[in-house]
Amino acid sequence: MAESIEGRIEGRIDVRLTVESGRIAGAEIRSIRPVTACRVLEGRSVDEAIALFPRLFAICGTAQTHAALTACEHALGMDVRPAQSAARRLLLLAETAREHAWRALLDWPALTGGAPDAVALRDVRNALAPIVRHLYPATDWAQSGGAPLEPDIDALSAAVNDFANGLERHVVGSKSGGDWADADAFERWCREGATATARSLGVILDRGLSAFGASPVAALPSLDADRLDALLAADADDAFTAAPTWDGQAFETGPLVRCADSPVIGALVAQRGNGVLARMVARLVELLAVPEALRQTAAHVAADPGAGEPAAPDGTGLAMIEMARGRLIHRVEIADGRIARYQIVAPTEWNFHPEGALVQGLRGQAIESPEQAETAAALAVSALDPCVAFDVSVV
Repeated sequence: MAESIEGRIEGRIDVRLTVESGRIAGAEIRSIRPVTACRVLEGRSVDEAIALFPRLFAICGTAQTHAALTACEHALGMDVRPAQSAARRLLLLAETAREHAWRALLDWPALTGGAPDAVALRDVRNALAPIVRHLYPATDWAQSGGAPLEPDIDALSAAVNDFANGLERHVVGSKSGGDWADADAFERWCREGATATARSLGVILDRGLSAFGASPVAALPSLDADRLDALLAADADDAFTAAPTWDGQAFETGPLVRCADSPVIGALVAQRGNGVLARMVARLVELLAVPEALRQTAAHVAADPGAGEPAAPDGTGLAMIEMARGRLIHRVEIADGRIARYQIVAPTEWNFHPEGALVQGLRGQAIESPEQAETAAALAVSALDPCVAFDVSVV
């Protein structure tokens, strides 16, 4: 059964531009993301459903599984001990770092005419790979109520150090880089061009594309859980799931929202707007902060038997977690220990809403040619980072 449904929750996004008089006159998103494909979970036991998440989601499978566990545990009234929560947080941080590193070392160089650094990406990702087995050496971590947690703290610390060293060598390029007090310090780092990441961002500066895609769409605010639950419960036609709004507005979610208080991000947004450069640098700021976040979180990990017990066989659960691309929402209804209804609102549905951050950021942008429109728009899409493949064309 697993093989027949694997990969269903992916799809792609097509961005179609119209160009008039040297400007992007219109931008349309055609999404073939199967936002209701999680219905394949309905009728399954909770454990069966959770076991399918890594197969259903080739991208960000850890975050999707984490959210599924949280939603199901809330629905069943299961207590999860702090050590389990910390271990799951470590796995989520590691996945976020892998996703950000992929963009910084492969995608950005490719989009700016440079050479992707696949060797660097391999080294950075390989340093993170052992973390799961340093936490759960004998079993799968994705078990409702928690799996047997047997952390090897020394090995975990060594993996984090290897990862931090890899970032310093392959992404930052020097011990002084990455600690940007302001936009000027950041630009000097780009000009030095010590890594593929720095050179990519330098190209964006040189081409005058820093502000491209800047949008009036506001940051996604804190969402009231009860109100959100009610909206999803009433979403019979999946309109909210496919194109979510809050108080009638589309919002942006992701690293730029989370890094709003970073000095370099604040300076870049003030000088160049919340376009391509600010969004990419926010992803980079998060990536470089991961080693310290891993160390702080690891301090709360300890041995734990897991296997919390459900308080009831029925219930409704909601989960909201921050992952690589933004806020992820899961809602589940469980009846007699089986999934009766499952809903997911991914960050992509917020950022690539028909009136969301991408579309509003592209409309009216000055361009030199249709070809330049495609290239610049592809950077804007990548900066918002959909969880699927995409294509940009001028029609």
